[in-house]
Amino acid sequence: IHNNHFPPKYDLTSVAVRYGLEPKDDEVKKYIRKHKCKYEEVPHEMMVKYGMKDVELTYEIGMRQLKDLKRDSLYYNETRFTRVCEELEWQGIPVDVDYCKEALAYHTDIRDRALAEYRETTRREFIDSTKELINIIPERYANKTKKGNMSFDKEALASCPLPIARTIETIREQNNLIKNFYDNILRNQVGGTVHPS
Repeated sequence: IHNNHFPPKYDLTSVAVRYGLEPKDDEVKKYIRKHKCKYEEVPHEMMVKYGMKDVELTYEIGMRQLKDLKRDSLYYNETRFTRVCEELEWQGIPVDVDYCKEALAYHTDIRDRALAEYRETTRREFIDSTKELINIIPERYANKTKKGNMSFDKEALASCPLPIARTIETIREQNNLIKNFYDNILRNQVGGTVHPS
């Protein structure tokens, strides 16, 4: 039973109960409490039985869920797409190495000019951390994280009218392109081919 105030639980036991299956017993947990030990200290035979019940429950739940699926559901789309991903990983994706090298040089130049501008304006080296940026940007432009800490994230910088905020945005954007795209591709390509995983 659940409502908006108490959403359903998705641990194996809770799901098994919702499907009318007999959940696994808590013999292992009782043993751990009684002997004040860790899972790895539970007798092997007991853990094998416990693990096998996990497998049986997962299989039974999966079979029941498959019966409820429509042929055009996300599951079947994902199943077909998984085959495509496997083929991409196996055969690899050809990349234009020369283009990546040119793009890397281009974005590195933009980033380096922005870093020089940051140094000239602030008389400090750029460190992408709130601890550093609080020395450069007034605290009123910072966002608060869920834990209540200050953060100069993308939204915070966008709301800041200071020219230095645009410089920081440029540095971050270029670092992202360099690290996550061009440099990453060039480091992982073999003979002009990348094998994604």
